[in-house]
Amino acid sequence: MQKKLKILNVITVIREGGMEKLINSIYKGLHATNEFDLYVCTMVDPGENFMVNEFKRIPSSVFVLGIMNHSLKLKDYLVIFKKVFTLAAYISKNKIDVVNSHDFLAAFLTRISVLLSRLFWIYKPKKNVVTLHNLFFWLKRRHFIINKILSYSTDRIVCVSNSVLESSIEHDKIERSKYVVIYNSIDENIYKPRPEMNRKYRELLGFNENDFIIGNVGTLSFRKGHKYLLEAFSEIHTKHPRAVLAIFGGLRSYEEETQNEIQKILEVGDLRSRVRFFDPRDDIKFIYNTFNLFVMSSVTEGLSLAAIEAMLTERICIFSGIGPFKELVENGKNGLIFESGNSLDLSNMLDEVITHFDKYAHLGVNARDSVLKSFSYKNMIESYYKLYKN
Repeated sequence: MQKKLKILNVITVIREGGMEKLINSIYKGLHATNEFDLYVCTMVDPGENFMVNEFKRIPSSVFVLGIMNHSLKLKDYLVIFKKVFTLAAYISKNKIDVVNSHDFLAAFLTRISVLLSRLFWIYKPKKNVVTLHNLFFWLKRRHFIINKILSYSTDRIVCVSNSVLESSIEHDKIERSKYVVIYNSIDENIYKPRPEMNRKYRELLGFNENDFIIGNVGTLSFRKGHKYLLEAFSEIHTKHPRAVLAIFGGLRSYEEETQNEIQKILEVGDLRSRVRFFDPRDDIKFIYNTFNLFVMSSVTEGLSLAAIEAMLTERICIFSGIGPFKELVENGKNGLIFESGNSLDLSNMLDEVITHFDKYAHLGVNARDSVLKSFSYKNMIESYYKLYKN
């Protein structure tokens, strides 16, 4: 019997977010081939959450490195220095064939660990891969220089959209031949229209049958642009008394400014009775069916998995006009695009769609069709299979 290829994906922390769900989805597809042994490393201890359990259920081996990544003190940097050797030893001990690290911090430390594995344990993985999931406009010049230097020891850089590819080439100055674009996707047999779930989950979540639910799924971070969605909703909620806003996403302790900004908008606009916040849930695939409208007002993305999920469940979608969303949506055909960062433009669009809802009903069906055609789960799994096996 052919020896299974050992794959290790390394991320900063396993939360209930899109990146983690993406890797988990890829692992499920690869596991079905029976050709891989699957490992995942979370650099920060995530504690217990449903996504950690999802990885264990595949099955895959979950390794907690145990570092801090925010509000660091001198002792924390010393721990990080020690832990890159720990990760190097883990790679060598388990004879990992392909190491795939994600975004800046995890990719930086993992690639150092791979070099240490070669130097001290005389073990070199067959392939060293990095995946980029965002446009990273907040990174500094020093970060781009680090990416450039470490690219020489990197076999392949995966970008989840063409927008991410062009952004990385512009800022990291890495030769184009290092890159490959593999579009994000999710299993369309799991994320699909389920009309029977609408009433059930409205009751479960405390919504009325007549509520017009505007849904949003995303971590409460400045990157997701909730500010603009809330400002837009405050402009239209009086005119549309049935409209309610449901936001599903976890908090980040280090983003107090974003949370304070959200609370201020809720107070000034008197929105607390019309806006509800929910923690991340593992049954979100059913909850999408309660949304009359799905909105993402992100200021930056890679290729949003939540957007793809909503499109697969045939929701009418409104997205901000950033590059990755424009790769997903042709305005007016399979969704709608508003000017990024423009709350007034979004509020006008919300008003138009709520007022003339039937006029836009076809966008949901077109949304699913377009994802199945251009962003299929099968194509994504085949692309990662080839990347790892080649």
